[in-house]
Amino acid sequence: MAGARRVTGEPTWLIHDPLSHRFIEIDIAAQQILAHWREARSADDLLRRVNAAGLVAVDREVLDRLLDFLYANRLTGEPPRDGWRHYVNERSRGRHSALMWLVHNYLFLRVPLVRPQAFLERTLPIARLLASRVALALYSVMGLAGLYLTSRQWDAYSATFSDFFSWEGALLLAVTLALVKGAHELGHAYVAVRHGCHVPTMGLAVILMAPLPYTDVTDAWRLGDRRQRRAIDSAGIKVEAAVAAIALFLWAFLPDGAMRSLAFILSAVGLAASLAINLNPFMRFDGYYLLAEWLGIENLQPRAFELGCWKLRELLFGLGLECPERLPARLINGLVVYAWCVWIYRVTLFVGIALLVYHYFFKVLGVALFAVEIGYFVLKPIWGELGMWYALRQRIARTRRTAISAALAAAGLLLAILPWSTRVEIPAVIELADVQRVFVPRPALVTEVHVAHGMSVAAGDKLVTLASPEIAHEIALARIKLRLAEAQFARRGADATDRADSLSIEGNILALTARIDGLMKEQAELVVRAPFAGRIGEFNPLLHPGRWVGPKDLVAVVAGKGPLVARGYIAEPDLWRVAPGAEGRFVPEHAGRASLPVVIGTISIASAAEIEIVDLASTQAGRIAVAPDDRQRLVPTPAQYPVRMTVTATSAPVELVVRGVAIVEGRAESLLARTWRQTLKVLLREAGA
Repeated sequence: MAGARRVTGEPTWLIHDPLSHRFIEIDIAAQQILAHWREARSADDLLRRVNAAGLVAVDREVLDRLLDFLYANRLTGEPPRDGWRHYVNERSRGRHSALMWLVHNYLFLRVPLVRPQAFLERTLPIARLLASRVALALYSVMGLAGLYLTSRQWDAYSATFSDFFSWEGALLLAVTLALVKGAHELGHAYVAVRHGCHVPTMGLAVILMAPLPYTDVTDAWRLGDRRQRRAIDSAGIKVEAAVAAIALFLWAFLPDGAMRSLAFILSAVGLAASLAINLNPFMRFDGYYLLAEWLGIENLQPRAFELGCWKLRELLFGLGLECPERLPARLINGLVVYAWCVWIYRVTLFVGIALLVYHYFFKVLGVALFAVEIGYFVLKPIWGELGMWYALRQRIARTRRTAISAALAAAGLLLAILPWSTRVEIPAVIELADVQRVFVPRPALVTEVHVAHGMSVAAGDKLVTLASPEIAHEIALARIKLRLAEAQFARRGADATDRADSLSIEGNILALTARIDGLMKEQAELVVRAPFAGRIGEFNPLLHPGRWVGPKDLVAVVAGKGPLVARGYIAEPDLWRVAPGAEGRFVPEHAGRASLPVVIGTISIASAAEIEIVDLASTQAGRIAVAPDDRQRLVPTPAQYPVRMTVTATSAPVELVVRGVAIVEGRAESLLARTWRQTLKVLLREAGA
């Protein structure tokens, strides 16, 4: 049957293999050979008949390549040798043990569940109605209205996501996503049936033990119009977009509860997951097939990979081999870049999946599956390419480009082996040695503010004047009691009762006097003063007359005029490379500030249980990776050792604390040794040593 035209405009034909439900595309040369196959009595007669037709010129090499292709894809009655026994032996070699079956299928396995063709044909009128122009216009209007209404309640909309951090929310999320993905697959199926295609099965594709619905629309290869194919490929995403538009509109009107949470999932989470996964052109989802149809390149990844390998060999060795595809140069370059991007993406993805598999299972099986994952999906393709280099070794050895590439590789290897790097980076902060935080002594009312940020102060200068009505009331009350006691003591000569109680009255006078003195001292402490001469590094901007403050409220940070110090942390892998006395420079985080010379003073012999310098933690955009524990402590990963450095410069920074990195000279180390030590450390840790 006729197929879609190639990007170069050449016609194509399709061979349908009903046993495996495959469609194989061939060019005009193969079509002419097969068209004259039954009439020919021999290979020479076949070539004569094809060339006599005048549509294409073929030779024996073209015929042999076609025969090999037909044999490899099992499109002939018998193989080239051994007859039917060849297929029996091939089937026997293809059988795997249960373990090998698991190795080949634990990442991706299809489980067909239903044959939906009859159901799809019966319900197609309903699907046509839901996809009519009127319905599409309604979805668009609802989506735009939903966007407007949601923008008016954005805080409430974004806060809905927090409702899913529970078992009930997670279950609702899982069920909703399953329903959305089911609708997604039905979209593919209905559009395929609408264009006359047969949908043999629908079921579950288990990807990394995560079940996802799938639809077999292989029959879409029958369509010669690429626009129809693109319609089938994009149908699922369009369905999810329509569902999201309706849900977004309904969310604005639904009350808080399960239905509103469901609308949020359908409008936000479902659509985001669909766009992130299905539109990804690097994996074989909808985005991949849409890109292939847009470019007009069937079997996009295998052909792009072949071009990518060819281009890589030409860059490295300059072999001058013919390009494996006769395509426009611009398209070839695009496919090469696409292939290289896919390789990088797949290495990252498969390594991540391998780590996930390792941590998901128990340790022994996790290590085994990790090794299988890396070996099969990462190392095996690399080994295959190295085998191709070995096959071309004689031709590779004769090119000048090979010598250049070998020299660059040798230089890179030397850079990795030779211990040339003496640079050790220590995340640190620079601060003054004399720094004191001044707090409010007790609950009080601010009556007067005497300083501001950056002002110089002398020891004892007023910072803030506070007032406490409670203390003032107690002082006034104590003074009234004191006057009454003194009056009683003064009339003791005329009053027998007072004379008898004179000792008690005298003691009460002394107690009240002491009480007043104590209250006066507390009142004097309400005038907050500078503890020493310096400057105001920080001042609480919330302090103003008339404001009530408490004992935990900061008044100011007073920085003295003493020396500068630097404090930071050394990562465990670099600990052996530095020692007290090592010199370096502190480079501030802000580029406009000058660096300062530092000397390592002391290094802790024990790792820090938590990062006390919060500015250096990753939670505050610092360089040290931390993981807060159940007590909200900033626990470093990996281990960090506190270090204190002295700053030999005399100029002080304007800020109270300056964040940056101290670059010091340490023992030389090679990149290869560092990588090996880190790898060995991980292996020993995971082995339980």
